[in-house]
Amino acid sequence: MNGQPQRTLSPQRLYTINRTNNLNLLGTEMKTFGQTRRDPQKGKKEFSTHRGFTIIELMVVIAVVAIITSFALPSYRTLIEKRSVTSGAQQISAFFSAAKMEAIKRNEMIAIHTDLGDACMGFFAYDPDAATPRTNCDCTLTDPDAGNACSVDEFGDGEMRLHVLDANSLNKPVKVTDIDILGRADDLVIFDPIRGMLVFDGAVAAIPLELKMLSKKDAYGLNVQLTATGRVTVCSDTTTAVYPVPGFDDC
Repeated sequence: MNGQPQRTLSPQRLYTINRTNNLNLLGTEMKTFGQTRRDPQKGKKEFSTHRGFTIIELMVVIAVVAIITSFALPSYRTLIEKRSVTSGAQQISAFFSAAKMEAIKRNEMIAIHTDLGDACMGFFAYDPDAATPRTNCDCTLTDPDAGNACSVDEFGDGEMRLHVLDANSLNKPVKVTDIDILGRADDLVIFDPIRGMLVFDGAVAAIPLELKMLSKKDAYGLNVQLTATGRVTVCSDTTTAVYPVPGFDDC
């Protein structure tokens, strides 16, 4: 036309042009899609590409978190109560076992004195041949060299060391509600150094010592029992406590 020959584009050239136009069109659409709200600092005609949370969205998230927490909190409190009595029973059992091993190691009698009023217990070397055998020790004393302290010469070096377990020493808070000591008039638990068995001056009971403790809300309870053979056992108190403690036999 007009005496000028028409230019014919090659297929390669046509493909390049079409691809470029498509990319430009896509970029324009994405930019338009990103303009979601006005930026006050740029005027009414300018838009910002940043997005945020609305108050309704935040309120929905807070409500969901509150509902989940309301379901999880009672289970967490139950776990804490179970753990409190379990930890306390383990520590008291370890204390009894330590007194028994001390008697065997020193080859002399070791006596445990419990004081429910002061919520503590301690052990000391017991000499039955003394003119006036000790019948207790003061588990509130902090000086191991005091005359009535719950202490022993643990390593045979002449230095006395305290052996006391009180409420402040327990990892978890528990209530010691009762201590039953049978078979001795002086309410002492005395370990024989030869076999680690208990020494009695009265009728031998099947369970000479039973220490009862409860969680703070009395939901769970465990009893630490010391048998006549010196064996320490722990059982679940299903009489005083509301629920049994899983993993322990009933008393």
